Formats: sequence, structure tokens, C-alpha cells
Amino acid sequence: MLIFVAAMLSVPWEALRGEAFRDKQVYYEYFLYGKLILEFREFESVIDYFIHEFLWHFSVHFLVHELEIPLDYIFLAISAFLLTVFSLYLVKQHGTLSLLLLINPLVIDLAFSQFRSALAIACLGAAFLVRRSSLAYAFAGIALLFHTAASIFIVINACVHFGQRYMARHGKSGLGAIGFFVGLGVFVSLLIGPLREIILALLGDRRVHYPDQSSTFLYISFWSGLLIALILHAKKHALSKAQSISAVILSLVTTNLFTGGYSTRFLATMFPFLVSSVLTIDRGIKPLILTAFVAYTALQWLFWLNVI
Repeated sequence: MLIFVAAMLSVPWEALRGEAFRDKQVYYEYFLYGKLILEFREFESVIDYFIHEFLWHFSVHFLVHELEIPLDYIFLAISAFLLTVFSLYLVKQHGTLSLLLLINPLVIDLAFSQFRSALAIACLGAAFLVRRSSLAYAFAGIALLFHTAASIFIVINACVHFGQRYMARHGKSGLGAIGFFVGLGVFVSLLIGPLREIILALLGDRRVHYPDQSSTFLYISFWSGLLIALILHAKKHALSKAQSISAVILSLVTTNLFTGGYSTRFLATMFPFLVSSVLTIDRGIKPLILTAFVAYTALQWLFWLNVI
């Protein structure tokens, strides 16, 4: 596993693609030459530290300007942390060969460019992996201080956890369970899409209008197909934790086609669960789904490398 992480870190991804990562360049400008955003924020209560993502801005700025640690080293550490957490989960669940499925442009962009999201998700992943609840809560709290969007994934995980317990306790079928998780995904898509604008408008928030960031139908088609496969799987089997979370995410990104939501970030951050769902799908359809996943990944790489 460590060899895999080291190999991923050693690849010059920007040179391979032939262009700089956009989000990474934004962070360079901000932390090296920009004014710390915390200087313009007011902290009147504990909640303000979460709303303004205090730990992200303060910690990176402190490491760069006070301890004089090169920003590239900090970014490399974040990439290593995320890839290690993703790899630990997959190796634990499916063995070393499953790591090959992590070699995907979605993961590359997250790990090597979208550093704030990567750090928050790595903390949430660590919370998911540790066995002591106190450590899990600590990692989750830290994730919220890095990125407020971590709250969405915490709520999804909590709903899946309690939803699975309720289904098991009351003897609900697999179809009933996946119906609940699909409905949850639709609700979250509406909440972060059109309903978000209504809520912010009622609160008088200036950030009312958001651009349409939805992916194309062609891009989402495989993930919608995987959602259908999970529904077929649920007719015969109980859903695993990974499959339940995947059902929420896949329903969310499918609904985003109509609400204009940002789908790729959700797919990237929950990618290990999606891989796990592919590997544990019903045996009758697994060869088809796995082949489609590999073919779709190949197309992703051709697009990412600007070949097509």
C-alpha cells in the first residue's frame, strides 16, 4: 500500500496533463501573495470558527509564513494523507489489487489540486476508519474546521448509520432500504441546489446566485447505471455500508443533472465507497459493471489528458 501511495505521489501529474491544476494555482496565489481572509472575518462565537473554516486558513498560513515550510511540502503531505486513507479503506475491504481502481482522474484532481476538500475528506476518512469513538469525533470536528461542506458528509453518514439500524431492526427489505437512501440523495441534491438559494435569500445572504455546475448526461450516465445496478442488487441482498452511502451519492449526482448541482466533487470524495460498491455488486451483474467501470475510467483518462 505504501508503495502505491509513493508511486502516486511521484508522478508529475501536471506535466503529464500538460497544464497546471487550476485550484492549486489559486491556493498558491492566496497563501503566498494574498491577504489572510481571517483578517476580514469576525469571530463572536465558536460557530464562527466553523463557518469561516478557521483551521484551514490559519494552519496553512502559519506553516508557510511562521515556520517557513514550503507550500509544496504542505500540499504533498495533504495528498499523501488522502491517498493513504483511501488506500487503507480499500486494502482493508478488498485487498491490494483494488488499489488499481483508485487510479482515476477524479482522485487525482482531488488529491493534487483540491487540497482543502482533500484534507477535510481525509480527516473524515480517518474518522470512519478508527475504532475509538472519541478519535472519530475529533477527526470529524477537525474536518469541519477545514471545510464546512464536511457537514454534508457527516449528515449523510449519520443518516445511513441510523437508517441501516432501523431497517435491520424492523426487518425491512433491501428495496425498502435503497428506496430510503435514494430519497435521501434526492433531498440532499435539492437542499444544496434550488432550496439553498431560497434559504439564503430568506436569510438575506448575498451568496444567493450560483452558476450551473452540473455535469453532462454522458458523464453521469455510468454512475446512473451503477445506481440502477445497486437497486437490482438490493432485490437479492442487504446493502453494505459502502453500498448505502454510494446509493445516496449516486442518487444525488443523478438528480444534479436537473438541479444544476456540482457532481464531480461528490464522486471524487466518496470514490472509495463507489469502488467498493462495484466490487461487491451481485455476482450476476458484477462482470458487466466491472468491465463498464474500467472502460469508463479509460474514457475519463482520455478526456483528462486532452486526447479527446
